[in-house]
Amino acid sequence: MPESTVIADCHFVCFLYAPPFAVGESRVAELVHIVEKHANTALDWLGTKSGRLERMDDRDSDLAAEMRRNNGGILFLCNGTIEYSGVNLHVGHLYGKSGPGGESVAMVNIAFPGARIQDTASSFLEDLGDALNVWHGGILSPRKAPGIGRYESNVHDKYVKSERSRLQLRQLPRSGPITSLPGPAIPLKCMWINYWSAQTCAALNCAAVLPMIGPPVSFHRTGGGNWIVTLTEEPLDLSREDHVDTLADFYARFPMIGIQRRAPS
Repeated sequence: MPESTVIADCHFVCFLYAPPFAVGESRVAELVHIVEKHANTALDWLGTKSGRLERMDDRDSDLAAEMRRNNGGILFLCNGTIEYSGVNLHVGHLYGKSGPGGESVAMVNIAFPGARIQDTASSFLEDLGDALNVWHGGILSPRKAPGIGRYESNVHDKYVKSERSRLQLRQLPRSGPITSLPGPAIPLKCMWINYWSAQTCAALNCAAVLPMIGPPVSFHRTGGGNWIVTLTEEPLDLSREDHVDTLADFYARFPMIGIQRRAPS
């Protein structure tokens, strides 16, 4: 990817959906290690419910205590700053009937500046997905693709200048509650770079659909036998008509993704 496409203050978010985390299991250490390696930083600070940051003296012990306090989750782990130059992650859970198809699921959110990871975003997502046994996930820039997966006229109409793109976005599926999904293998939305497990690919009929899609969409198999699917070479940007065209076509080819309720025209 050309260096000129990296915007230092362009924040990216990585979303992952995986089987629930247990206190002290190895996937937690893997998650932290992979983020630190790719972002070239140390995640040594925990956020509290009161909004303070506290430096960890013994990370393994402190993280285990944090997960016990938060029912297997991590409220806020970061590299010491909550500004756009910072890297942070959050782990939460939906248990039982609160999850997709009545199944429990862990939700991991990781935020990072574009200058740190953008050029290696695909390998970053691949490492995370394979190591954490993720069902599906992806990376996008909320600044470039606000409200993706649902139509929010107050967001899109300010950001998207093309009337043709606005009309296309109004016709995209609207995301609804995750409980409406038939199971944890079905993605809630399309993102710039997508990680799909073998279970997700089977549910979406990828073997038949992916070979029919041409550029700019690209895809490759991961070392763990799962798939990375990238919609556009540069970060998905809803202010670009060509990117909206690609997104709309992608949703049309994968009708199982998300909550297939159409927004009002």
